[in-house]
Amino acid sequence: MPDPVQLKKTRLPALVICLLFVFGLYFPTAVAESLSLLLLLAYLIYAVLLFLLIFRKRGRLGTPACMVLLSITPLLLLFTFTSGLATYRFGALIVYGLLSLLLVVNVRDIVLPHWFGRVWIAANIINIVIGFAIVAGIQPVDDFIIAGYSTAYDELVSSMLAAHKPVLTFGSHSTAAFFLYLFFWINLQGHKLTGRKWAFNLVQLDGADCPANWK
Repeated sequence: MPDPVQLKKTRLPALVICLLFVFGLYFPTAVAESLSLLLLLAYLIYAVLLFLLIFRKRGRLGTPACMVLLSITPLLLLFTFTSGLATYRFGALIVYGLLSLLLVVNVRDIVLPHWFGRVWIAANIINIVIGFAIVAGIQPVDDFIIAGYSTAYDELVSSMLAAHKPVLTFGSHSTAAFFLYLFFWINLQGHKLTGRKWAFNLVQLDGADCPANWK
């Protein structure tokens, strides 16, 4: 009979990966345009989830790699203060700090459970539906994306949607094309390994969304 404690230890990292996957895809990026309580809460949740992965057995890379990656934020501070720039945005340091934590995580020993496959398929379907809705110019979907996922400058997402580019929740066509390609590639490898028809169907649909962002 499996050890309940050991079973819990193996399930927790998989659950954390799932939460990071969903939050990373669908957390409203428009919140990040100003430092708010909701944004700070989101950053705190991300940090806690990453620490849960880091502070487990074999949960991080070797010491030299960790030192290099964790030096990103201090080096940015050093170069910023010596650059001669007169304006600073210290809130960005939180983002780079979370990036450093993400990069030091070792996920090689994490085995995702079977139920994650359903989460993966659901995310693919959501992305494909939103993508085709944007290409078709369905206004309520455009309004939803602008309200929740505007980023960088005010006109960026609205101009992407006006050109019918399926940027999804990623803000710009270049970022969206990169992640859509990742979905396409992972589904293609899944089809090669398992031969399952649904994986091949997702490959075709993801592949149809990608070119719309490359124009």
